[in-house]
Amino acid sequence: MSDTLRLDTALEQGAFILRPSGELTWQTASTLRAWLEGYASAPAPVTVIDLSAITFLDSTGIAALLGIHTLLAGAGAGLAYAEPPPMCARLLHITGLARYLPVYDTVQSARLATGTKAPFVGEHPA
Repeated sequence: MSDTLRLDTALEQGAFILRPSGELTWQTASTLRAWLEGYASAPAPVTVIDLSAITFLDSTGIAALLGIHTLLAGAGAGLAYAEPPPMCARLLHITGLARYLPVYDTVQSARLATGTKAPFVGEHPA
């Protein structure tokens, strides 16, 4: 298992995109939580979490994804998850979170489902 998680960010067609890559586990979830603490103070109107580069997900990682949802919903921001690899999708279904979290097959479908039409202009911590 790896002890690093990389977080890349971008603004794409009105949505703030977070692309974590690597393993989202008890060893790396603190990286995501630290980023989220800064971001949640002034989130974009819509955030899409692109899960396509997650190579492994454990229960702490699942809790981190749920924490993002809870925190951003509390801030009134739109959120969607996109492109979970088969292993992630399976875990989200097994745990029942796939019924609770907005998960889409592509970043574009996630963005469109959140209703983003106009580009968002703003700065957010990366």
